[in-house]
Amino acid sequence: MTKIESKIEIWKKRLLDLGKRNRLINFKETKRSNVTILSPDYNQLFDLLVINEKGLKFPYAKKIKIDDDGEELYDTVIEGDLETKQTLVELQKTLKVLRARAKMSIEEQGINTLYLSFGMLKWTESVDSNLEITSPIILVPVSLTIESISSPYILQLHEDEILVNPTLTFKLENDFGIKLPEFDSNESNIMKYLKSISKLIDNETWKVTGDVNLSLLSFLKINMYKDLERNKDKITNNKIISAIAGEIDSIFFPSEYNNFDHDKRIRPIDTFQVVDADSSQQDAILLSKNQVSFVLQGPPGTGKSQTITNIISEALADGKKVLFVSEKMAALQVVHRRLEQVGLSNFCLTLHSHKANKKEILKDLENSLNMDKTRVKDEVLYQLNLLQSKREKLNEYHTELHTVNQPLGKTIYEINGILASLNHVPEIIFGINNVELTTPDQLNERKYLLDEFSKTLGKMSEDYTSNVWYNASINLLTYELRHDIDANLKVLIPQLLELTNIFSQNTDSFELHLVPTINHVDDLIEILRTSGNSPQIPYHWISENNISNLIIQAEEYQKISNEYQVISEKLSDEYQKNVFEIDAKLLKTEVLENIRLLHDSLNVRNYSSNSEIVTNIDNIYLEALYLSTTIKKIKETINDLSTSLEIYEPEAFSTITNYSNLLKLIVQRPRPTEVWFDKSKELALTTLVSDANSTYIQIRDLKAELLSQYEKEVLNIDYNNILIKFRTEYRSIFHVFNSQYHKDKKLIQGFAIHSTKITDSSIIELLIKIKSLAEKTEWIESNIDKFNDY
Repeated sequence: MTKIESKIEIWKKRLLDLGKRNRLINFKETKRSNVTILSPDYNQLFDLLVINEKGLKFPYAKKIKIDDDGEELYDTVIEGDLETKQTLVELQKTLKVLRARAKMSIEEQGINTLYLSFGMLKWTESVDSNLEITSPIILVPVSLTIESISSPYILQLHEDEILVNPTLTFKLENDFGIKLPEFDSNESNIMKYLKSISKLIDNETWKVTGDVNLSLLSFLKINMYKDLERNKDKITNNKIISAIAGEIDSIFFPSEYNNFDHDKRIRPIDTFQVVDADSSQQDAILLSKNQVSFVLQGPPGTGKSQTITNIISEALADGKKVLFVSEKMAALQVVHRRLEQVGLSNFCLTLHSHKANKKEILKDLENSLNMDKTRVKDEVLYQLNLLQSKREKLNEYHTELHTVNQPLGKTIYEINGILASLNHVPEIIFGINNVELTTPDQLNERKYLLDEFSKTLGKMSEDYTSNVWYNASINLLTYELRHDIDANLKVLIPQLLELTNIFSQNTDSFELHLVPTINHVDDLIEILRTSGNSPQIPYHWISENNISNLIIQAEEYQKISNEYQVISEKLSDEYQKNVFEIDAKLLKTEVLENIRLLHDSLNVRNYSSNSEIVTNIDNIYLEALYLSTTIKKIKETINDLSTSLEIYEPEAFSTITNYSNLLKLIVQRPRPTEVWFDKSKELALTTLVSDANSTYIQIRDLKAELLSQYEKEVLNIDYNNILIKFRTEYRSIFHVFNSQYHKDKKLIQGFAIHSTKITDSSIIELLIKIKSLAEKTEWIESNIDKFNDY
């Protein structure tokens, strides 16, 4: 036995649930899992529900009260159509649970699990066994509905197939050799069928009863088991299932799709994706397009449904059919909703859903068949080509960014990353000769020297800025230099002592808090010079007692002076000194005026403020440059064309389209005839075109009016025949007894978009408009030959 065959056997055993925990084999009545129906009996109930398709009401209370403990009290109980074992309170709770669970099964899995079982087989596993097992026989799919809390629960026949318990059928055939006969609800009689099973059993300990129970039953696994049993050969030969079973060699993953460069190898014009996709999703779409099997996995919210949507759109563009299945109905709905949002819903056919019915499926097919074919516009092709061009520029930028540059052996991306990590380091401006020729060895040497220098500084206990050699530019200390320094210091020290004494006297006299340094000596000299050149202080500054106003003014002047100093230093750090010579006010006025002129030419929604224009000025410049180049090429082409054809050059863009139309006519290579130069023919053609245009406008307006009130299919009805009837025989007072009258009226009523009442007069008005529309359309069609003649 091969590995796949052994796996299939394991799968079958897991699916085959024939134990006593399966309610299809061992049916047990519990408080909230089922409702036993006592009346009417199983034969009458089957006729009412299945044959006559009648909705049956459970007992319910017309009035409901709430007692002091919060419990519901039922008053004025209505018996309904069905009688059960449970009390009214318990019955309502059980029906509520059954309805909620059945609804959840339909919404999540798209299957109905609520069944009304007719007949029970009571049997034992062996002759000596005393344990009696009860199994339902015929399963009728039903649904429970309720309009409001005070309305009764209504039991109705569901549209699924009525069938004999498949799990029980499999159990009896495999364990006892008993094959249950098939049951046809349209031809078979329920009573005769149950009696035939009693005769078929022929066992004293086994018996068939007519019990009827409403319960939740599921037998999907037995159907999956039968699929494995019937299609074993197909499954063993399927490479994908073999891979799932563990035979890895059965599938092959082409190496060409590893690290696939989508930007360079796939053009936008060859892509038919309808939602966004990242690189990993692009890989999945590529594998799907090339028929490579794969598993797409990821946690919720990672874009699996988006990827599936793109895979389906790509397959549709390739003319393929796609079957999308899921265990959960929510997954199907998410993908279908995405396809609907992008306009692909007409290509979707819902095959398995509780909402899918014959009418909806036929309507979907009709919409698909009647879809209008559209042609890709030239503008879209231009945008795709433009996208290709911009993508190539981005790819080129990416390549340059990650290209290793010599001799340093690093990319621009790596260098920017290193600089970004040094964002907290103070910037120091210094020059490096021939920096573009720096090798990795030279760079490492400079790093080493800087590192050693930082270690040396770290060993100093005092502040290195106070060292006498700080900022010294001496490269080498020689004996000659030592002698010169010693000789100069002997002269300099007495002078420094005298200077320090004078400095202290002046700072004490003027109460200046300055440290005796060379820089502060210069500051003191400047203060004394300014004081000497300054006018004398007004006497009232000193004589007046209240000098608060003077202090306030001085503080304001000091604040302005500080702000001026900060701004000046900042500008000096960033720009050259001649920046202070710029007329900032005039320059600002010119910039704002240019921005205003530029703003009139830009899209207001994208550039609503001046700051957005300034931020995006580089992109605006590039787009303007591209637009200027394109306009120049257009102008050159038009000039060449006007010269070749000896026609006037266009003065505005609006006239360029005339050249395009002219070229299209020239490409068609028309052959002039005498009719072209016949004035009478030209006048007749002009009149005919005018009439055709007027008729077309009438057709358009009339059709728009009709389609605003009715579905478009109303235009296809036999309007002549129906109009004659409404003008003749339906005008009789006995027309209400005419069945055809009601059919025709109902037909037109069915096409109405709104739920307004349709009268005979409105029907006649509608038919007259449809007839007028048809006549005008026929006139257009009948005059097509005349146009061709001209």
